[in-house]
Amino acid sequence: MGLKAHPHVDYRGKVAVVQHGILENYPEIKAELEENGMFSIFKTDTEVIAHLIKERLREGLSRLLERP
Repeated sequence: MGLKAHPHVDYRGKVAVVQHGILENYPEIKAELEENGMFSIFKTDTEVIAHLIKERLREGLSRLLERP
């Protein structure tokens, strides 16, 4: 599957995301994930969404609903 192909999944393949558009705060979300120990594996903005959801689900539903 190509780099820009959908869906993008988290590193464990548990959360998949398909989106059309540009994630404006991609650098901030990427930095937050990297600060929390996520390796710098992100190649696209959509990819960070799946990882962010997975991390927030791990922390609890209320954290999932917070803005980064």
